[in-house]
Amino acid sequence: MTVKEYVDQNLARSIRVNTEDCGALIGLPYPYIIPCVADMFQEMYYWDSYFANTGLLIRGDVEQAKNNVDNLRYLLDRYGFVLNGNNKGFEYNSQPPFLAKMIREVYDVTGDQEWLKECYASLKKENAFWMEKRNTGFGLNRYDCEPLSEQMVKNGVRDLTGRIGYTPDCTVEEIARGNFSTGESGWDFNPRMRHETYQYAPADLNSLLYIQEDELSKIAGELGLLEERNH
Repeated sequence: MTVKEYVDQNLARSIRVNTEDCGALIGLPYPYIIPCVADMFQEMYYWDSYFANTGLLIRGDVEQAKNNVDNLRYLLDRYGFVLNGNNKGFEYNSQPPFLAKMIREVYDVTGDQEWLKECYASLKKENAFWMEKRNTGFGLNRYDCEPLSEQMVKNGVRDLTGRIGYTPDCTVEEIARGNFSTGESGWDFNPRMRHETYQYAPADLNSLLYIQEDELSKIAGELGLLEERNH
């Protein structure tokens, strides 16, 4: 069996439909794709969906690729940022911001300007989140997490120490913040930024945000919003 044949046979098994919240799972308005057909990872994840969309568009499944984008936009509208995934345990962090690239790649196929106009408003919200909530104060951005409850601090410490068997020499709040910010980076867990991801301004994140702002400018031009394009 070739890789293409395997994907063709199994892709449908990676599509879920859950429109209502159920336990920890956050309902999404459209069918969505998950990275694992069974057992673990039954949520739609942010940056995983970018790579899934690349494959969907190659296969010609534009509708599902668009569904994935619109589900991420739903999370953005509901929470003020795109969650790591549609699980309430992910309400504290996002993931690498690929929404702009996903919108562009779908739009290049559909040419739907009404949809693009809606996406432009979403992208402005996404950009505001990263610029306001993930700003280092010196012109670059970082991965971090939203203020954590006492329970989430406990969960973050347990997650880090349980998964890699390592307890950093710092406060439990710093351990939890490091855990959730590393989850936001998508690089969980590795020694790239030790357990202090929120202390760095990674080149990959800032490159993605540059792409995002460039796309905002291009879309503004395509929509005839010349003042915003030049802003």
